[in-house]
Amino acid sequence: MTIHEISCKAKEYRDITAFIKQLEDEAEALKVAMIEELNERNTDVLQTDICTVRLSKYRSTRIDTTRLKKELPDVADIYTKVTEMSRFAVTF
Repeated sequence: MTIHEISCKAKEYRDITAFIKQLEDEAEALKVAMIEELNERNTDVLQTDICTVRLSKYRSTRIDTTRLKKELPDVADIYTKVTEMSRFAVTF
């Protein structure tokens, strides 16, 4: 692949990721509007002709790793898992 081909692919990549971001922003706005409607109606569920819109509350339990590392560093070291990953970036 030539430098020109890579440049063209990078530009196309930038355009597509910008479009995806735009769509994600639009989807988030629609989500917020539906949540606001649920709240206005004082309900967690709305049934439409094509779907059910539901807002569910749930709990999540996580370990406070900052505190664990500070108060019990030996235990934190034993249970810390290091994962190697790759990050792809195109900078304009």
